[in-house]
Amino acid sequence: MLAFSLSIMEWDQAFVTPSGYFALTSFVEEYDFGGKIIIPFSSHGGTMFGDSVSDLSKLVPDSYVGIGFEFNYSGGSALSDEISEWLALSGIEE
Repeated sequence: MLAFSLSIMEWDQAFVTPSGYFALTSFVEEYDFGGKIIIPFSSHGGTMFGDSVSDLSKLVPDSYVGIGFEFNYSGGSALSDEISEWLALSGIEE
């Protein structure tokens, strides 16, 4: 496992992918996400979020977990527009 130092104090928002539950759990327990906006996303080949977003919300009760965005690996021709819409719904400027 690689060790690194990360300072999230200067961040207002964090984009996270809950692709590995235990890795995500370790990550959010390691850093203080209090008051942060967390935006989950996931690319997949058929496996959806499931309970990952609600589980994430429980791990960071002092944070806002935004609207999750899922997309298939192949993306599709509308992916760019879908990402733009998701970012707008999440209050994120491109």
